[in-house]
Amino acid sequence: MRILLSALGFGSVAAGVIGFFVPIWPSTVFFIVALALFAKSNPEAERRLLEHPRIGQALRDWRSEHAISRKSKVTASILIVVTIGVSIYFSEILWLRWLLVVIAILLVIFLCTRREPKAYLADQSKQIV
Repeated sequence: MRILLSALGFGSVAAGVIGFFVPIWPSTVFFIVALALFAKSNPEAERRLLEHPRIGQALRDWRSEHAISRKSKVTASILIVVTIGVSIYFSEILWLRWLLVVIAILLVIFLCTRREPKAYLADQSKQIV
């Protein structure tokens, strides 16, 4: 079972890496899935994900607090609106357009309702003072 979970974890990492190069691909979700899979199967791969210079902080924030930084929320929301907006523009099916609008709204609401990491909030309060 550990081998299967580890293989699925590496597959999720591969899918996440695609997101670095394809703007509409949601890389963070795949890294979160990989982290969960590695927690059960491959502690070394889990550690490497958590310590990664580009994605490690976001994964640590999600794991410890289910939190998303403001910068990530804004970036993700903009990408959601743009990519779904383009899909709506090119779609000729009315019900599909409305479905895409609903999906975009739900995704942005989900993002906006996640709290921000405590470390991020502490940094923000230092800048205000």
